[in-house]
Amino acid sequence: MNSKNSSVALRDKLTGAEAIDDIPKCIEICRTALAGRARLSSDDNWYFGIKLAALLKTRESASSQDVDEAVAVMEHLLAVVSRQDKPMRWAFLNLQLGGAIVVRKGDLNEALLHFENALEVFTREKNPEDWALAKKAAGEIYYRLADSDAIAQLTKSLEYHRDALTVFTAEKDPGEGLIETIDMIEGVISRAKASSKS
Repeated sequence: MNSKNSSVALRDKLTGAEAIDDIPKCIEICRTALAGRARLSSDDNWYFGIKLAALLKTRESASSQDVDEAVAVMEHLLAVVSRQDKPMRWAFLNLQLGGAIVVRKGDLNEALLHFENALEVFTREKNPEDWALAKKAAGEIYYRLADSDAIAQLTKSLEYHRDALTVFTAEKDPGEGLIETIDMIEGVISRAKASSKS
């Protein structure tokens, strides 16, 4: 199979009737594409990475090895997608990778780095939903990291959650529960400040 037919076959597997719906197969296709064994456009590589991120989020049964390999493939794709040439793709891939890392690996600091990277590109004016998703995700991590410098981390979490609420409604997913979360964080900050004064 020549490289043109190979790339068409790979694209058809991902988008056609035989769409890939399992992580190991998607990892294999991504690796083939990224290793240069198939001549694929940057649009195809981009699609592979997003497909992989979506699979990671939806598959609770993914093995830890699959997750590690998928995250490695997305990290490799992130190295290939240039922030200067494709800033929106770079930011969106950071957002997806951050989500995969926090959900699957539990590395909050690494995930936070990806969310903050996405926020360097996404703005409330140009990309309100992506900006709000990144703000909400980073806010949740700041809340979870609040052990060491509790009040500063909680304040950052509160700021990010309030920013997300400027785009999402309180009743609509992914904004669901934001007001309750904000109220809870405000209460924790108040108690932390009161206990630090005692």
